[in-house]
Amino acid sequence: YLRESVFPSVDESYYSMGLHEIIKEKAGEKHPFRQQQVEALLCLKTTGDILNVNVGSPILQVKTWFYSAGEPDKILLYCRSYHPGDSYTFRSRKVVIK
Repeated sequence: YLRESVFPSVDESYYSMGLHEIIKEKAGEKHPFRQQQVEALLCLKTTGDILNVNVGSPILQVKTWFYSAGEPDKILLYCRSYHPGDSYTFRSRKVVIK
């Protein structure tokens, strides 16, 4: 989900960009804050059909929020994704700004 006031129009160029690229190039945010939540769930039918996994299989739901560095309470972009539980790697890097 993209905040309409930050992204008034979305075109095909967004389809080939990652979330960080969208925030940096389209919103002009060079150092946004990011928050993620990873939750283990059992797969429901619709999600199973999309992921090609059985109902009841373990999956991971990943929610990601990007916030403006200048306005930390302002959400720029929100993403919710689902991943099969047997093929997902989570990696995080902490950046210290001095």
